[in-house]
Amino acid sequence: MRRRLAMADRLDETTAPVLDPGRGQTKKGYFWAIVFDDRGHSGPSPPIVLFRYAPGRSGAFAEQFLEGFGGRFLQCDGYDGYDRLTELARLQCEKLVHCWSHLRRRFVKLARNSKSPIAEAAVRHIAQLYAIEAMVRTHTTKAA
Repeated sequence: MRRRLAMADRLDETTAPVLDPGRGQTKKGYFWAIVFDDRGHSGPSPPIVLFRYAPGRSGAFAEQFLEGFGGRFLQCDGYDGYDRLTELARLQCEKLVHCWSHLRRRFVKLARNSKSPIAEAAVRHIAQLYAIEAMVRTHTTKAA
């Protein structure tokens, strides 16, 4: 499974409480999900998700988990700690792309809290991009 994930196309992390030995409490831990799923592009392979634990959110953990990565693109959220992944010498991919949903959340929050017309326009434009993406996926699936 790990060899297959060398072609993974997404990286994300989520927090979870983990035991803190010796203190009798829990602390925040990070579970990183490395995902390969080409179903949206009519790929024949089943989806795979590998979860890795790290004590923090540093891009150094992402870099370590992605050692040997050979995929063409890598999608991750817009967290600043991932900036180190943009050095193509570290990753053998053509492009690091950030997840629209993470960016969209910031615009939605800004639009709600401030009624900013710019933030509202950004949310509408992202919705249009989602619609185009859905149309492309549908077309690709029918063509296959």
